[in-house]
Amino acid sequence: LKDGARIKPECLRLSPHAANATAAFKHWLACFNSYLNTAVNRPTREQNLHILHSCVGTAMHTLIEDTTNYDAAMDLLKGHFIRPVNQVYARHLLTTRQQFPGESLDEFY
Repeated sequence: LKDGARIKPECLRLSPHAANATAAFKHWLACFNSYLNTAVNRPTREQNLHILHSCVGTAMHTLIEDTTNYDAAMDLLKGHFIRPVNQVYARHLLTTRQQFPGESLDEFY
């Protein structure tokens, strides 16, 4: 890449119901933030909102089109894709975990 050249992140066209939605969104978000943070002249929050609109698909644009600031739009997207951890299921996994053959005690805990 030439000096100052940046790669724009892929357009967010992801279903929140997809099996890998949270992980895929977190990856997209990291790429998007890197894109914003590598600008020679950092964009303003208002410009960030315009850039965000250009990096989302139709369904996600519909979700954030009425927001008036970047933080509100990002909060909507995060709320749409990042689901809270199911505490009951997490406890079940923890209490039913068994040590694998060849796994040391330190690795198990």
